[in-house]
Amino acid sequence: MTTTTTLPLKSLREIAGAAFDSELCSTTSPVLVLFHTPWCGRCRILEPSLARLARKWEGEVSIAKANLDQSPELAARYGIAGTPTLILFCGGAPIACFAGTIAPRQLEPQVRGLLADYAQPTGTAARRRSDRAKPPPLAGPGLAEAAMRTRGPNMKVIGLIGGMSWESTIEYYRLINEAVRERLGGLHSAKCVLDSVDFAEVEALQRQGRWRDAARLLAAAGQNVENAGADLALICTNTMHKLADTVQASIGIPLLHIADATAEKVRQARFQRVGLLGTRFTMEEDFYRGRLADRHGLEVMIPNPEERQVLHRVIYEELCVGAIRPESRALIASTINRLVQTGAEAIILGCTELGLLLHDEDSRVPLFDTTRIHALAAVDYALKGNAS
Repeated sequence: MTTTTTLPLKSLREIAGAAFDSELCSTTSPVLVLFHTPWCGRCRILEPSLARLARKWEGEVSIAKANLDQSPELAARYGIAGTPTLILFCGGAPIACFAGTIAPRQLEPQVRGLLADYAQPTGTAARRRSDRAKPPPLAGPGLAEAAMRTRGPNMKVIGLIGGMSWESTIEYYRLINEAVRERLGGLHSAKCVLDSVDFAEVEALQRQGRWRDAARLLAAAGQNVENAGADLALICTNTMHKLADTVQASIGIPLLHIADATAEKVRQARFQRVGLLGTRFTMEEDFYRGRLADRHGLEVMIPNPEERQVLHRVIYEELCVGAIRPESRALIASTINRLVQTGAEAIILGCTELGLLLHDEDSRVPLFDTTRIHALAAVDYALKGNAS
């Protein structure tokens, strides 16, 4: 067997393009290839473990990686429907596939067993060896595709940064799973990981203006969901999108911004002037209003100071503790009515708890529920590539 180059602990060498075929066909050693994409959190989690295995197997099995975003033809060639996917090659031909995350302690005995079977000069192993020089098929169902038929659809893992408050985080979880079941049918549900913070700590930091401390808290939560295998992240609250840029900078997976998802729906409905309801932070500060205006060209109207105070109180003192009161619904409905009278064409419910209180019949113009919009945007992203 050929000797492989010692690898850095946390990285695998990349093979792509013409180098991919030449690498596989020029070596007599087995090659285990991690097919990955840069946005795949589970791929990044798996890679250090594979790098350690590469050191352990040096001289026996070579381990490399191939970026499917750079070489999409490889996905078609081998029928790869999701990442991470591991394929074991011998003499340039694929002999086994492991679709999805697999623990190294499970992978090692399986690979050794396959190689032992491959070395036997009888049965299917002998037929495999006789085909070593043949290139793998360029079309038709591949090993990974066959594995995916039992593994299920190519579904990314949604990372929820929740608990702000948990009353609305429950809604995220319900909406996401209902949408996945509706689109995929049967017993399908969403792949999610959740880091639920203590909202009392967050609210105190908000009230005291300690946004740097709050940013560290949310950045840690974002890293937690990424390390748990999330492929995308959501901050399950409007107000804490004040820190969205900090959270995004601290993780290597996409953060789906609630204001962007909402603005896209508003623009699709061809509305220009919108009323914005939420906490005082969301209504009064530029991180949200400015994003709607500057990035999406919306004209944003907000309630008067007295109405903003009522909204803020109802959100924190009632909705965040599960209290749904008809008199508060009537107060906010009157605020909506005044915004409509002054030109609002639609209303953005810019607090994830407001959808628990307000419904379509409470407004003469369309309501855009940011919780629902954000949750469904996550499902769209997670199921990209699957028929809905």
